[in-house]
Amino acid sequence: MRNKSSSKVLKNIGIIVMFFICSLSFIGCSKNNEDNLKITEADSEVIREYIDNKTANKITVNEGEIYSAFKILGTSKDEIYLWVLKENSSGSGSSLPVLLKANRVKGELSITNFRIPNDGDAYVDDVNEMFPRYVRKQIYTDINTHNDMINELKKQINSLKNKR
Repeated sequence: MRNKSSSKVLKNIGIIVMFFICSLSFIGCSKNNEDNLKITEADSEVIREYIDNKTANKITVNEGEIYSAFKILGTSKDEIYLWVLKENSSGSGSSLPVLLKANRVKGELSITNFRIPNDGDAYVDDVNEMFPRYVRKQIYTDINTHNDMINELKKQINSLKNKR
């Protein structure tokens, strides 16, 4: 009898310890940090203008009027992680993850630089180096989730096309 009750106590202690360890690991890996950039609607316009005007040399779309849409995958203190879709009026374009270097100057979002992963063999290494794990999970998501995201971005672009 005594062995059963002591083994039950040990089992309960083990469960409590495991719960505590799991809780600490979630807290330690949390992507919600008070220092992370908070993106407002006005910031989204700054981001869109930057993508439209400053990334043409790296995110190329041939000829015609250019439209861009993005999904914010996360932020840190001085970085914004995006998935960007750029298209021209005929629908050809580029779709890729983008890292923006940014900060706040007198309350206004200021984007200072951007980075995209290289093509080919370097792509995976670049993504792994540029983006935190929780963002990489979104980048390397299953094809259906990825297609849903692209369809949402295409809706944003179609809305922009209709406004112009």
